[in-house]
Amino acid sequence: MSKKVAVIAIGGNSLIKDKAHQSVQEQYFAADETAKHIVEMIKEGWDVVIGHGNGPQVGFLLQKAEIAEKVANLAMAPLEVCGAQSQGQIGYQLVQCLQNEMKKAGVNKAAACVIEQTVVNKNDPAFQNPSKPIGGFMTEEEARIKERELGWNVVEDAGRGWRRVVPSPLPCRYHCCFHRRRRYSRDRTGRWYIGRDRGSYRQGLRQFASGTEAERGCTGDLNRSRKGGY
Repeated sequence: MSKKVAVIAIGGNSLIKDKAHQSVQEQYFAADETAKHIVEMIKEGWDVVIGHGNGPQVGFLLQKAEIAEKVANLAMAPLEVCGAQSQGQIGYQLVQCLQNEMKKAGVNKAAACVIEQTVVNKNDPAFQNPSKPIGGFMTEEEARIKERELGWNVVEDAGRGWRRVVPSPLPCRYHCCFHRRRRYSRDRTGRWYIGRDRGSYRQGLRQFASGTEAERGCTGDLNRSRKGGY
C-alpha cells in the first residue's frame, strides 16, 4: 500500500486574524488551531508536508530593524535576513504546536522545520516591479507617508488596505540548508562553500524577501505565480 502524502499551504496572513491579534502569542494560538486539524490527518495515516507564507511576519521584522537603526543606531538587518528569521520563527511555532498536539493525541511521530534558500535570476524583471505585499495593513494616508518619508513601494491589497510591496522574482530552484552534511566546508578565508566547486559561493539579495541567493542567467523552471502563496 502506497503512502498517503498531503502538502498543506499555510498563509502568513492566516496566522494573524486581525490588527488586534498580531502578537507572537496570538500567532501561536492560530498555529495551534491549524495544528489540531493537521494532527487529525496524521492520525488517519497521512504523511504531511507543510509550506507556509511569511508576508506579514517578514514585514514586521523589517520594520523593527529599520526602527532599531534609526532610533538606536543598530546595524540594519537586510530583507533577506528578515526573511530567514521569519522562516525560523514560523517553523518553530508550527513544529512546537504540532509536537504538542501529537503528544496529546498519542501520535508517536516527529515534526521538523526545514530552512530553505531560493535561487533566483538577479536579472529578473521583478526587481524593477515590486509586487509582493509584506507587513501589516495601513490606510492610504499612512501608506503615502511611508512612501514619501521612507521610500517604500505601496499598493492597495485586494480591498483589505494598503501594504508595502517588495520584489518577488521567480525561483529557479531551492536549496535545503541541512541536507548532505559533508558537502558543507570552509576554505582558508573562513567563508562557507557548498558542493565540490569552491567558486560556487552564494550571496544574499537585500531587496528580495522570498529567497537568499541569485545566479546570473538562470531561468525560472518552477511553475509558481509571483503573487502566489503569501
